[in-house]
Amino acid sequence: MLQAVKPLCTEGGGKPAWQIRIAVAPSMPRELYTGIVQCAGLPDQCVQLVEGQTYGLLHHATAALVTSGTATLETALFRVP
Repeated sequence: MLQAVKPLCTEGGGKPAWQIRIAVAPSMPRELYTGIVQCAGLPDQCVQLVEGQTYGLLHHATAALVTSGTATLETALFRVP
């Protein structure tokens, strides 16, 4: 999925066109996410890892890429495409 958002990070004359925020699952180590973001080759200024604020992220989100069934339902309840 990070490859899908990579073009959004490279537009805007060197500044990210979009802010990509990733909700960190409480059961997963932050280092796992950091490694995945680095392997995807996304610039650090484009991606922010957020812990413990999933509903806040959804409240302010323009769009979301979601992989979990429960998280998909929660995202729909926030009316986020």
